Amino acid sequence: MNRLIVVACGLLLILGVSGCGSNADSLMKEQIKLMNELADALEGGADQAKIEAINTKMKENGEKLEALKLSEADKKKLAEKYKDDMTKVGARLASAMFKKLGNQMGDLKMPDLSGTMGKDAGKK
Repeated sequence: MNRLIVVACGLLLILGVSGCGSNADSLMKEQIKLMNELADALEGGADQAKIEAINTKMKENGEKLEALKLSEADKKKLAEKYKDDMTKVGARLASAMFKKLGNQMGDLKMPDLSGTMGKDAGKK
């Protein structure tokens, strides 16, 4: 799960600074589509193999974006163009990852620490 979070965050970073042009546009659209697929898979309880396959596609797509070696100005334009879509899919993906993590933790309960502070702990 930690690896999944690292990969997703890395891809968000790559996407946030990727450049312009029709090829970059199509790669950005593909990356957003893949991120939605990953959120679908996480929300639907897909097996780890499917999640890894989507991650692999996202990584390959991210590498293609990097290979374009776009100027900073082009990167800024593309980031602005897809800002809303990236924010939306990023929030959805983060929510799905945290939900899955929560489900994996099950009924984990915090211990009652109230007795460890002593009866005078809150008084000054």
